[in-house]
Amino acid sequence: PRQTSQAPLLCQSSSVEILHASVWRPSVRIILAAVGLKLFVEFYPEAMREMGDSPETLVRTLLGDYGFSALVIDELRTVKTKTYPIDRIDELLALCEGKKRIANLLLTRR
Repeated sequence: PRQTSQAPLLCQSSSVEILHASVWRPSVRIILAAVGLKLFVEFYPEAMREMGDSPETLVRTLLGDYGFSALVIDELRTVKTKTYPIDRIDELLALCEGKKRIANLLLTRR
């Protein structure tokens, strides 16, 4: 894929729909060409499973194949910093268990 030198693009989603596999498949070429692409998404594994998608596969694809890094945005400030990195699928899924169920993420393509 050809990489562009344009300024980073920030995409925002307030719903789980952007994480649905049908959204990502047609956009792969754009995603791979965008240097510094940033995505703000709500990660909602339970809803993804209900839609027939695998949250594990999506995270593996985004962090591994597409080269994104992930920051959790901790709006409840349960840790000292407002954001913190996360790179393990099991940790991300654990964040979404129980009462919270959704994690706000800032994904940045390296």
